[in-house]
Amino acid sequence: MRTLDIRRWAFTLSDQPDAWAKGFDDSSWRTVTVPHDWSVEQEFSQSFSSGTGYLPGGIGWYRAHVSLHELGELAAKHVRLVFHGVYKNAQVWVNGYHLGGRPSGYAEFSFDITEILSYANDGDLVVTVRVEHTDISDSRWYNGSGITRRVEIEVHEQVRLAEYGTAFTT
Repeated sequence: MRTLDIRRWAFTLSDQPDAWAKGFDDSSWRTVTVPHDWSVEQEFSQSFSSGTGYLPGGIGWYRAHVSLHELGELAAKHVRLVFHGVYKNAQVWVNGYHLGGRPSGYAEFSFDITEILSYANDGDLVVTVRVEHTDISDSRWYNGSGITRRVEIEVHEQVRLAEYGTAFTT
């Protein structure tokens, strides 16, 4: 298995309704390195005392541009996009295709992007993530807001163990 860490992302702390589209212009967004927590960049406020460590959440968008050449040979390969933690209510798109979402910020989640790669004729992938952390009291401790753990693309051989496919019983 080969992996490619996606560390450099364009980011904005605002709701951008069309940011999921591959051709969306994110050039005015700032560049961040993942893992990233936007809440710690905000001002403390008494109005956010219950569960968010006195810091606001909000809605943030992340976009990463990845060259398929960085992934190496992809013929007869199986490719997954893996998120090790996004807090919270994440929605994910690749090249404008909505892959799905994850409400919890604690669990790893992933998507099979093998088929989408066959449509990436220009050799580029645009990974887009919308994060919505608007609940003021959603935890008993500080969780942060954003892509709070690693993101990577995994390239597997076609013959492999299924994800979470091995189990022991006694």
